[in-house]
Amino acid sequence: MITIFTGAGASRALRYPTTGEFFTTGKGKQLQQDNVYQNALGYLQKNILDVEDILRLLYPFVALKGSPTGDFIYKHLSGHWLSNVPNFVTRTNSICFDHYGRVPTESEVKQLYMPVLDLCKWQKDSVSIFTTNYDPVTDVIMELAESNNIQSYDGFNRFGTWDSGGYSKVKSSGIGVYRLHGSMSWVEINNGIRNTRDYSRREPGSVEHLIIYPGYKGNPEIEGHSAFRFAHTALRKELGETSAVLIIGFSFRDPHLNDIFHEALTTNQKLRMVVWNPEWPEGSEVGLGELKQEFEPRISHLPHPFGDAKALPVLKELLSI
Repeated sequence: MITIFTGAGASRALRYPTTGEFFTTGKGKQLQQDNVYQNALGYLQKNILDVEDILRLLYPFVALKGSPTGDFIYKHLSGHWLSNVPNFVTRTNSICFDHYGRVPTESEVKQLYMPVLDLCKWQKDSVSIFTTNYDPVTDVIMELAESNNIQSYDGFNRFGTWDSGGYSKVKSSGIGVYRLHGSMSWVEINNGIRNTRDYSRREPGSVEHLIIYPGYKGNPEIEGHSAFRFAHTALRKELGETSAVLIIGFSFRDPHLNDIFHEALTTNQKLRMVVWNPEWPEGSEVGLGELKQEFEPRISHLPHPFGDAKALPVLKELLSI
């Protein structure tokens, strides 16, 4: 059994910006002129900010708003650039819909994913796709499965209501999709989760979107909504049983997910990890280096862009297929 795990780099092949490209693409470029962005840029001492960097820095401050502490602080900030932080974060989150709400064509998703799915024998075996992306790519993969008479399930029944029990129908064969950080089409209405399958941006306040935005560094298995808890718990369980996990375009900057990978590699001695990324993810906040140091024989790097046909023979060898 092979598990597929995709991060922002996987969707980059379909022209979605990575978190590091957020402020240099589309409407994100407008935010560079904001005094909040400029001050954060100076504080973090970078030339261009990753959206994860700035949201991780600003979210704790925004969270104060509306609390007694926040009311005490914010009333003294009138006219100061810090008073613009909540508005800047709101604008940044809204632009997420502009960047990641676009639906790709079936043909381009098919060209990118079909060789990998065929390699994983998706026609007869069970294949799980875990993703941190909240774009519509996995919806299109499910459409591809349907056109190939392959069962698929992503946690929502035909009415769009959350129903984790439906994953049972893809346990022996089919595609199971697990969105670890939610989706642009997920909303919370009357304390329930609904997948609207609609990726267009809504006016703030009309519904509560269920998305873990870039920069979140909490524990979804404790703090998250039931759908987030279920997906992370399912990842932990599957990595404890699978023989290989193919990780495509993930930055390894999520401490909780890194802990899950570490636990799996520790307890599941047969587990092998293939990191499909043109560049080896590095940096002070990247957890892959520590994993590689401890589990090096079982972690391999596939240094090709996702979708490169020349990578497939190498991938097949790494996965021992």
